Amino acid sequence: MKSRYLTKTRFKLANECPTELFYTAKKGIYADQALEDPLLAALAEGGFQVGEFATALFPGGERVNALEYEEALARTAELLARDEVVIFEPAFLWEGMFVRVDILVKSGEQVQLIEVKSKSCRGADEAQFLGTRGNILGAWRPYLDDVAFQHYVVSQAQPRWSVSAFLMLVNKDASCPTDGLHQKFLLEKGPNGRMSCRQTAKLDDGEMESGLLAQVPIVELLDRLQTEPLYGPDSDRLLADWAAHLRDKYAADERIRPMPGKHCANCSFQASEAEREDGLRSGFRECWTQVFNFTDEDFAQPTVLEVWNSRSKDAWIANKRPRISQLDQSDFVYEPTYPGAMSTKERQWIQVDKAQRGDQSAELRPALAEKMRSWTYPLHCIDFETMMPAIPMHAGCHPYQVLAFQFSHHVIHDDGRVEHAGEYLEERVGEFPNIDFVRALRDELDGDQGTIFRYSSHENSVLCSIREQILRDRAQIPDHAELVAFIESITQPRRKEAGWQPGPRNMVDLWDLTKKYYYDPLMRGSNSIKQVLPAVLATSPALRALYPEYYDTHGQPGDPYAQLPTLFEGLSEHDREQILRGAIYLEESGAIADGGAAMTAFARMQYTEMSTAERAALCTALRQYCELDTLAMVMIIQAWRGWLGQ
Repeated sequence: MKSRYLTKTRFKLANECPTELFYTAKKGIYADQALEDPLLAALAEGGFQVGEFATALFPGGERVNALEYEEALARTAELLARDEVVIFEPAFLWEGMFVRVDILVKSGEQVQLIEVKSKSCRGADEAQFLGTRGNILGAWRPYLDDVAFQHYVVSQAQPRWSVSAFLMLVNKDASCPTDGLHQKFLLEKGPNGRMSCRQTAKLDDGEMESGLLAQVPIVELLDRLQTEPLYGPDSDRLLADWAAHLRDKYAADERIRPMPGKHCANCSFQASEAEREDGLRSGFRECWTQVFNFTDEDFAQPTVLEVWNSRSKDAWIANKRPRISQLDQSDFVYEPTYPGAMSTKERQWIQVDKAQRGDQSAELRPALAEKMRSWTYPLHCIDFETMMPAIPMHAGCHPYQVLAFQFSHHVIHDDGRVEHAGEYLEERVGEFPNIDFVRALRDELDGDQGTIFRYSSHENSVLCSIREQILRDRAQIPDHAELVAFIESITQPRRKEAGWQPGPRNMVDLWDLTKKYYYDPLMRGSNSIKQVLPAVLATSPALRALYPEYYDTHGQPGDPYAQLPTLFEGLSEHDREQILRGAIYLEESGAIADGGAAMTAFARMQYTEMSTAERAALCTALRQYCELDTLAMVMIIQAWRGWLGQ
């Protein structure tokens, strides 16, 4: 029987939710919504290239490639017999706790433990991990816990060593000295399915000394994390005690009592109806059944996890009110604004009230009609696809600097005609797309003064970032003044920017209009375009007449996104579903990416070797994905026009 060790991955999982320790690593028993394909996960997270870049900074290092515990421990012991050695992924075991260190530098009994992460930092001072009151910032806590756990295990396993701990992070203050650095680290999936990253060329002196990766010493914070009671659900246990508790529970395969909260909305161990029919169990259901005595009927009803944008979910759940049916209007204090824009509390109560009454009708505020009358035709709907590579692709760029590689553009004419007017896609490998992207966008939008639409703040933020790049590099961009003027004419400055005002054609945010003027119970508390589109398709007579191809013979709408070609050959149905709903975790932002499918596909074009035919097929699919996003914006506007008689 394989040993059940508490690894650093399981320690991290248990810090997020201790009960998940019971559900993990039980493939075929519990459903798991994590991406199955290792290449897909690596492209989405971006950590593999950073890890390989980090090891390239230590020439002559030895890698422990063994996968099995005992073999990895034995190979590590061989290498540690040397007085001076650098080891990549050495293995350490102490009393049922097992860790593999990213980089270990040994000089006698002086040892550096280096944990590599693709998260960004500013320089090499650990003070950046602290808030103004000296508290450890929540965004950094998982990374610091990881280092503290590894340091604890290694120090216990090798008590004679003096171990210094470091986080090696992506330094946003540094700039890339060369073009094509990212192409020196290509992702591959081996015959055993394990993900790897192959270095294709040596780093030159400038790349070695670029400072793109900062080695941040963890000294004072390590002492706090190992000596203060900061662990467990109540933050009242020492790291050593908490780790031993988790180790014992995992070794015995015992479930830790669930403590439900808003985090349950992101539980990886939820199971779809199809998965349950296939015999897979739902960890989420088992937790809520144990704590709240939920039945199948309860799970069929909405819970407080679905209430849009509420900060009260933890309090409701702690007070044993997990069902939407247990809330009342006193939970939502607001001044009614009908027929105007809905306030946050008002919108939340509308959602709850409709759910309690079984009212499936949509709420569309009449004041939206006045907004729509102010629009100038033709209407322009645009959608951008971007990525923020950890390792810059181009000289002079900083880590996580935005690359705008694709847009789609739909037009609604005043007579109701709809036209896919244009698009842009950077198909080449290693090319800097931003300037050509803006030029192409300007050419698309400069022909008239029609109102321009985006969905969320993304497009505005991207253009503001590109404006900064153009101003910085204006000496190399002959038409920089025209491009900056164009950007300023259709955007509004972000909070950190000054010196210019919202442009005369400042883009209208359909997401903001949806939030304020439109709610449909079918959206289940989400304003994502991938939730709004199915809702308007299901309820709009105008769309039913305009787009019969999206309805079956019984008049039921399908999911247009599900009809698109796959972006990744050989993708399992499970992973395809995760991609379509945007379930891609990005370590840099710590969030779920709605545009994750396109970003991941473009990353594949940049970070893997592909045939010409594969690249062409992927570009075709990317165009269809982006085109559907702007068509979805068109459909939302058409549905609103139909309902409001415009």
